[in-house]
Amino acid sequence: IDSPHRPFTKHVYTRDFLWAPQGDQLSRFPLHSSGVGSGVGGGIRPLHEDILIAKLRPGQVIELEAHARKGVGKDHAKFSPVATASYRLMPHV
Repeated sequence: IDSPHRPFTKHVYTRDFLWAPQGDQLSRFPLHSSGVGSGVGGGIRPLHEDILIAKLRPGQVIELEAHARKGVGKDHAKFSPVATASYRLMPHV
């Protein structure tokens, strides 16, 4: 995260997330030797590693614990990828 050309602002990207396996997750999601999931942290990595999460000033830190649950649209509509959203500007003249 340290950047010599940014002495006062640290940029935190998704590539900075580290996976800490719990229980039997290491056997279910093994470390890969190449491609997605390679490197420190192991088998679970962000798909896009260049997404900016935050810009930190001196003395600021982020402490994060995240939990994920995979679901399907049959269980709940929030898991359905076919939701349609639209917006139409209707000016009054």
